[in-house]
Amino acid sequence: MKKAEFNAQSGKSLMEMLIVLAVGGILVAMAVTRMINAQTNMERQNLAREFKVNLERARFDAVKRRATSLADMTRITVSTATAYKVFLDSNQNGVLDTAEERTVSFSDRSNVKILGENLVFPVTITFDRFGNTTTVNASGEIISPVFTFCEGECTLETATVVNSNIIAVSSTGTVAMLYGGETLPTFDDPIITDVGDSTAVNDWVVVRDDNASLPIPTGSPTPYVAPTVSPTPTTTPDGSPTPTPTATPTPTNYCTSGQKPSVTGCVCQLPMTVRQNGKCQ
Repeated sequence: MKKAEFNAQSGKSLMEMLIVLAVGGILVAMAVTRMINAQTNMERQNLAREFKVNLERARFDAVKRRATSLADMTRITVSTATAYKVFLDSNQNGVLDTAEERTVSFSDRSNVKILGENLVFPVTITFDRFGNTTTVNASGEIISPVFTFCEGECTLETATVVNSNIIAVSSTGTVAMLYGGETLPTFDDPIITDVGDSTAVNDWVVVRDDNASLPIPTGSPTPYVAPTVSPTPTTTPDGSPTPTPTATPTPTNYCTSGQKPSVTGCVCQLPMTVRQNGKCQ
């Protein structure tokens, strides 16, 4: 049997193995980094989207309840860079209760923070009965409701489509979600036509203030009178009915042995004949 021979050219060198391991380590590190970044981006977008949904719910609640006083208006307060409070009619009883204030905090689940111009916390966004908004910071200054959700070391100057999302609220309550660095949409103020109280308005329609009492109708209502129903006349039969006479029964003729009935009476069955004594033989 021939023995296997080894030489210096067989197998792989140590340097080649180290190069393969190094390249593999780099690829694994890149894959892990991409996965972490994808999870962070998803978490940031979810937080921004949740904030947008809460704003839209607050606007809907304000329009539905039509609250006129500031204390009864739906509002969202951004208390810190990582938390905000939602105050709306969650139990649908028509009024705001203290127990209905809900706090949303994300400091323990992400590295996302809320940034913006003139954000002196707390910042309160209030919705009136028409859905319009007013945003006031802690200094009492009315500011533009534009909030940037940044991750990590992101700032307003370094916010891009990769590391941030923007939530912008118009004066009429429209909420838009964009990527960082995008141009904010502009919304014109709605045109409200000034219509006189009696211009082409039906007489049955009353233009009034929400706090005013309903008008009291004048005059007495006409009582409802039920119509008189005439009874249906009863038909009287004419005379007594004439009974139908019963027919007189026809007597039945019974023939004797050897005879059969016929039209004229009983006759003898053939071949029998009638004898003198009247019997058939």
